[in-house]
Amino acid sequence: HICSGATVAASDVYEEARIPMMSPSATAAGVTERGLSVMNRVAFRDDIQGVVDAYYMYEVLGVRSIAVLHDNDTYGLGLAEVVRDTFTELGGEVVAFEGISVDDQDFRSVLTGLVAQTPEAIFFGGYVQQAVLLVPQMGDVGLGDVIFFSDDGVYGEAFLEGAGEAGEGAYASFAETPAGDPERLANFDETYEAMFDVAPADLGPFHYHAYDSAMMIFNAIDSVAEVDDAGNLVINREALVEALRNTADYDGLTGVLTCDEKGDCGAGSIAINVVEDGEWVEVEVPEGLVPAEDEEAE
Repeated sequence: HICSGATVAASDVYEEARIPMMSPSATAAGVTERGLSVMNRVAFRDDIQGVVDAYYMYEVLGVRSIAVLHDNDTYGLGLAEVVRDTFTELGGEVVAFEGISVDDQDFRSVLTGLVAQTPEAIFFGGYVQQAVLLVPQMGDVGLGDVIFFSDDGVYGEAFLEGAGEAGEGAYASFAETPAGDPERLANFDETYEAMFDVAPADLGPFHYHAYDSAMMIFNAIDSVAEVDDAGNLVINREALVEALRNTADYDGLTGVLTCDEKGDCGAGSIAINVVEDGEWVEVEVPEGLVPAEDEEAE
């Protein structure tokens, strides 16, 4: 499953049925904190993403006051809480912490309430469908000069197309560009586009993660599948659950992947991206931005 809310709901069903799963993009920290043996993911964790976001705003952008908005969902709310708490611990001021309704199209009333609070940045925990409305409406109410900062749910081509010129200067975090063989990634992109007549990045940002998720499941199936005396292909569910969780040193498109005891299998670091001239540009994240003790605490 793609989104954290759907993943959490579905994983409870799969746990009872003993069917393992590997999500490419469910990043909410709680996804793998419920003691489920079937739940695994390639995606990074939001309790890491949110810390990096808060540190980048405070230490690199020099922001000292933010308003935090979220979509009231498992993913957006959880990430927003991490940003709020981390930014406050750094010494910054969170002037507002508010949820929005994903069914609304007009967020001007919420944004208008923030004008008097004079935040230097607005952090939004949520998805692109709301972000492309928030950004132009910020300009409508007098918050056009306030930095808009968001997450992997917003990063991608859909934000660039939906927000248009209003999206210039917006920030979003995502997984760091894979440090593997660039030719291998280019070959993947070319093969995908030849097969489906669309570039994978046009459909969303987690295409490499999705490929790795599928291949890790296939490899686990291959390791436990047997043909019985009657010629039937047999895949023992418990053996498959164990094999997937025990994945180690898989050389994927997103890095070398090993699952821990909770089912977190992702590799790499969090990157920060900014919209420049209608394109996402990955910006430098200073080495050691987040102190090691904070990373270990998360």
